[in-house]
This record gives sequence, C-alpha cells and structure tokens, in this order.
Amino acid sequence: MSEEDEIRDAVVALLKAQESGQDISELLPSAEGFPLTADEETPEQTPEQALSDAVERALAFVRSQSRASKLASPGDWADAGLVPDSLDPEDVEMAVYDRLMAYKETCDLDESLGDRCKARAKATANASDRPDASPESAVRRNPHAASAFSSSPGRPVGLSGFKHRKAVGSKDAAGETADAAPIPLEAVEGQNGEPAPMQSPDSACNDFDDCRGIRLLMGAHSYYLYDEAAMTDAYARWAFLAAEDDPVAAFLECVRDESRIYPRPLARTNLANPPFCMGAEAVEAAWRAACDQDRANDVRRIEATNGAVYFYSTDYLSPARARSLAQYDAVERAFNV
Repeated sequence: MSEEDEIRDAVVALLKAQESGQDISELLPSAEGFPLTADEETPEQTPEQALSDAVERALAFVRSQSRASKLASPGDWADAGLVPDSLDPEDVEMAVYDRLMAYKETCDLDESLGDRCKARAKATANASDRPDASPESAVRRNPHAASAFSSSPGRPVGLSGFKHRKAVGSKDAAGETADAAPIPLEAVEGQNGEPAPMQSPDSACNDFDDCRGIRLLMGAHSYYLYDEAAMTDAYARWAFLAAEDDPVAAFLECVRDESRIYPRPLARTNLANPPFCMGAEAVEAAWRAACDQDRANDVRRIEATNGAVYFYSTDYLSPARARSLAQYDAVERAFNV
C-alpha cells in the first residue's frame, strides 16, 4: 500500500469514528516537533527560550534572503514577523551578533566568519620556505586587521561604529596611514614552530550548525548577513555598498576592482545593473563628487569613438591600454562576433 493510500484510509477511519460519537482527540497527530513562528510563541517559554528561537528564525531568514539575492539586516526581522512581542528587536539583533561572534571565536574564523586556519598554515609554510627568512620574518602583518576593500587609498569602506570598534589603518595626526598591528608568529603557531592544529568542524564547532556558511559585513550603523552557499562574496559586497547608500564609494570600488582584477576599464552602463541601479546621471554625479572630495586621484574618465563612457584606475591600467580596451569593448567587439 502506498503512503497516499495509508493517509487516505487513516482520514476515513477518523471521520467514521467522529460520526459514531467517539472522542478522537487522542487519535489526532501531535504538532510537537514543528518550529514555532513568532506569533505562535507559547506562554510556557522562558525569555531565554524565546530569544533562542528568535535567533534561529533570524538565521533561517538570512538564508532565504540570500536565495533571493538579497542581504539581510536586523531591521528586516521585525518587519518579517520574526520578533515576538515579548522581545525587543535590539535584543534579537545583539543575540544574533553575539552568537555569530561565539561561532567565530570557537571555530577560529576571521571577521567575516570565514575560515582562516588554512590560510595561517599556508602563510607559515611559505614564510619558513623563503631563502631569505630572517628573525624579522617572525612578525607578520594581520590580514584581518583592516578592511580588504577601500573606497580610496587608506579609507576603509563600510567601517562601522557598531560595538564601538576602533578603526585600524586610519590616518594618524600627521596624515599618514597607520599600519596594522603586527602579530607575533608564535601567536598563530603551535609547539615547536608547527602550525596551530585546525579545529574540526565536527568537534569544536558542532554546536553552531545554524551559523555555518553565514557571512557578516559590518556597515556604518548596523551589520548585514548572507549565506555563502546561496550568494557569492563579490555580489554580497556589491549589495552591501548599495545598501550603505554611498554611491561615491560604490563607484570608486567598482572602478578599481575592474581595473585590478580583470584588468579592464569599467563601462558606465555596467552600474545600471542590480544591485546598484545607477543611471548615467547618477554615475556622473558620483564621479564629480569623488573628484571634488579628492578621493579619485587615480581614476580617469574616457570615451570610445561611439561615445560610450568608461572609467579606469591608473594604479592598474595605463592610459593607452585602457583606451584600447574601451574601444574594443564599445566598437570593435561587435565586428568579431
């Protein structure tokens, strides 16, 4: 007998029992085991249980938003009905943050909740294999002390005042960019110079299954979360810049990344796509504002022969190379298809 037939027979039996006047309350299936929504919170729940359930719902919401190509922030949870009336939204915001920080500390992750263990072991091996290794090489710069993304030389993008963190890599009184504090090599090594053993996800991290794959981006006033299994880091970064509503930072970072990574100039029309959705006028306004703020000393604006506008960074592309690539993309590519 198939499962559908069994279900149908069970329903028919219950209906017949009910028609005969039999009490069927004990025969009905229990709802035990189904997760509660915020509106279904039971009075028997303690405040701690209610908060734990809210955190679980919030992290599940993050994953669903990532599948829809959207970042999630604490301000979304109350609007989505994930915060019960007995809790303050800020309590849930801090509880999610604290759980993620506990996950980071337990599993030895970087600030974005990524895995740095393998990077540490590799960096240690590379340092010991260098022929010019010296005592000075026992001190290594911390790659996580400052933002890897910069809207202008020395200025981190999205650096947050959340948790009252002090900016590392900010300019000192003399106007020079301060270096990140060095980390002694022995701090990331085990005994006898061996790399520190990596924690197994199934041992130290087995209590954080709800946090696995969640990434955190710190904003100017809050934080944003996404699931790396459903959203790439690059798209999340673009979505973060758009959410922070700093068109100048978004413009400059995209131009520099395009010149550095590919390398090629950035077409103005590219910023019309999600998540930026910046029209030509908005891009030109961001370009002028960047120049007025003295944040675009390395960025140039060029046009192809058909009038298509491109931007590039002289830190990564020469003017001749940038013009050649822009001309090919705007005009010559169509003849080679």
